[in-house]
Parts: sequence; structure tokens; C-alpha cells
Amino acid sequence: MGADAQSEQAYLTLLQLEKEARHAENLDALGFTMVNRARALVEHRQAVLFRPAMAGGLRVEAISDVAVPDPNAPFVRWLMRVGDTLAAAEGASQVHEVDHQTLSDRDREEAPGWLPAAWMWCPMNSPDGVFLGSLLLAREEPWKPVDILLMDHLLDAWAHAWNALLGPRGQRKRWVPGWAGRAAIALLILVQFMPVSQTALAPAEVVAHEPELVAAPMDGVIKTVHVLPNSPVAQNDLLFSFDDTSLVGRLEVAEEELLVARTALRTAQQGAFADPQRNAEVALLTARVALSAAERDYIHAQVARKDVRAGRDGVAVFRDASDLEGRPVSTGERVMLIAGPHATELRIELPVTDAVTMAPGAPVRLFLDQNPLAPVDAVLKYAGYEAELSQAGVLSYRLIARFDDAQSSALAPRIGLRGTAKIHGDDVPLFLYLFRRPISALRQWFGL
Repeated sequence: MGADAQSEQAYLTLLQLEKEARHAENLDALGFTMVNRARALVEHRQAVLFRPAMAGGLRVEAISDVAVPDPNAPFVRWLMRVGDTLAAAEGASQVHEVDHQTLSDRDREEAPGWLPAAWMWCPMNSPDGVFLGSLLLAREEPWKPVDILLMDHLLDAWAHAWNALLGPRGQRKRWVPGWAGRAAIALLILVQFMPVSQTALAPAEVVAHEPELVAAPMDGVIKTVHVLPNSPVAQNDLLFSFDDTSLVGRLEVAEEELLVARTALRTAQQGAFADPQRNAEVALLTARVALSAAERDYIHAQVARKDVRAGRDGVAVFRDASDLEGRPVSTGERVMLIAGPHATELRIELPVTDAVTMAPGAPVRLFLDQNPLAPVDAVLKYAGYEAELSQAGVLSYRLIARFDDAQSSALAPRIGLRGTAKIHGDDVPLFLYLFRRPISALRQWFGL
């Protein structure tokens, strides 16, 4: 191809690239064109587009043949250091071939592993001289003066398109609010100080209110549970029985030991008439009979307590009969609860992150999972001061709420129902209600 043909082709390519720049819909489209289409005019292997960052310095906006640059990638982090160095170097406002000596020793040593040897720095400036960004081109062959001339002309068109998409600085209108705007702003500021009630949502469960504890009256193994979970029971109904096999055996042995002791006592008493010295033996045997009788009575009392009965009317609350049957228990260990079917209260597990200031008497509203459209009102009764892990493994405060007195006992939620409780706390300004979590996060971040 002759020199005239090459010049004509370069001219047509330049016009085509300028047209594409004018028709770019946004900065992303223009940036894509810059890093991927410039090689049609000036041959190169890699192109990088830099743009000023909000925090200062330059950031990598686009890289040729890369969809989205990863800011944490080693190549991109190296490019950001190089871009800051080149932007601060002498002559950075003009298109020029980069001298690697302007780089730091570290970046200069790493350069061969990232880019070809010959670089061209191609800055873009607005008509009023504001730096808009820069393109860094790299290839193996040294740059020719014609390459720099063509890129300088193309950059002028790109800078014009870039500045147009940003909006001319001199034509940007500063919004000045009228009387209606000023009134709206003042009203918005005043509304931020309007007192509102703090609220928090937390998982909740309906539990028994002041249930009767049914504990094991002795050490032993539960043999049979005579009631079903959550079934109604009446006073003196049989709840569960202990395995009495060992007790019956021990009672028979105690009866035999008592019989032997009484027989020995009668023999000693009869012999004392002929030998007065045996009176001391009579006293010892009398004590032994009393001890054997006490042992027999104790075991007999345990046999009588093997059947445990309900002390009041209510509902037997426990998980499953199979979990109790065959399980060894100790004296005083809880086996089940007897609760009134409608004597219930609400147990709430409020996560520490959602905790708000609240006091006894605060209103609570329960949204049951089985019927969320019919909320149940309650009143906060107790709020724990010490956080502990909930069943879900979340550090939470335990709250207890009683159901509203207006709530009919027949309509009170039954034991075991779950849902979400909405707790109302103290009144706070609206801005604190809206920005409580961000403020808390900032305090933790800054250590205030």
C-alpha cells in the first residue's frame, strides 16, 4: 500500500472514530470505544483509560479486551500507581512517549511483566483546561511522530465528546429553591424532630403463665407416661409412674430384715430373765428393730410415690412421652408442667442489634404465624438486662409480655404458638428512628 493510500485510510479511520465518539450514548460507551477502537488508527497491543477518582488520584476506568476491570486485581493496582505517577510528571498535559525513568523503582521493575516496552501517554482536557482523564497505549515498537500527531487529533475529539456527556461546566445551572422549595426544606427539617415511638421486631412464642412444675419425687426410672402431650388433665389424674421393680425387691428385703431383728429381740428379752447381763443386748437389738422399721417405712413410702398425679386442673405440657419413658431422673428434676389452657403469656427473644429502650407497660403486638392478619395485643411485663444466646444461636434479650386484659381468656393464644412480636419503645426524634442503625455503625467504626 502506497503512502497516499495509507494517508487516505488513516483519514477515513479518524473520521469514523470521531463519528463514533459523537454518537456515544454515555461515558461507558465512549470509554469502551476509546480502549478498543483506537488500534484501528494507531496500532498498539494494550490500552488503559484512566479517570480522576473522587478520593483523589486516578482510577482505572476501562482496559482493552476486558469487560469490567477488577479494582483489587494486581494488574489494576499496579496501573493505578503508574497512572498517578504519570499524571504528576512533567509534561503530563501533552501527548508524549513515556520515559520509564519517571516511574518508581518498584513499578519500573514490574513493568515488563505487565505491558510492552513502548508507552504513549494520551491526556484529555476540557476547553477550560480541566483534566478529564487519560489513555495509556502500549506496544513493542517505538512510537513514530505520526502516531503521536494522529492520537493528539483524536484525543481532542474524544475530550469534546467526554466533556459534552459530563455537561459543560459553564452551562450547569445551580438550583436555587423558591419560596415553596425553601418551605419544603424547612418542613422536612422540622419533621425530623417529630417524636415517634421506637419499634423493634423479634421472634416470640406463647408460653404458660405461672405453670405448676411437676418434678421427680425420687431418684428412679420413669416407666410409663399416662397422658399425652398438651392434653387436658384434672386434679389427681395419674401423670406418670416410676419403675418399681427395684423398690419392691428392696421392700421385701427390708421386711425380712425387720422380721429377723424382731425375732432376735424377743430371744434376747426371754434370755434376760435368766441372765441379767443380757439387758445391754436387749437395748442394742431394740435400736436395730427401730432402724429396720424406719428403713421399711421409707421404702414403702417410695413405693407409694411411684405414681405421680396432677396437683391441679390444666394441660400437661411436655415434648413427647417417648422422651420420658425409660429415662432416669433425679429428685427434683423437672418432668413436665401443668398449665392452664388459656393462662398464657408471651416470651420474646429480642436480638441485641435490634434492642430499643423500653420499660414495663410498653405495648406489644403479636403477629402469629398461623394467622398474621389478626394481631393480638399484649403489654410488656419484664425485660431482661443480660443478653443470652437464644435457641436460634442469636445473642438476645428475653422479654415477657402478658396479653391484654381485654383479650378474652377463651380467645387467648394457646401454648406453643409462634410468631413475630412488635415492641414499642420510648419516643425519639424521627431522624434518630430512621438513622439509628447507621449512627450505631458509625459509633462502632470511630470508637465513640
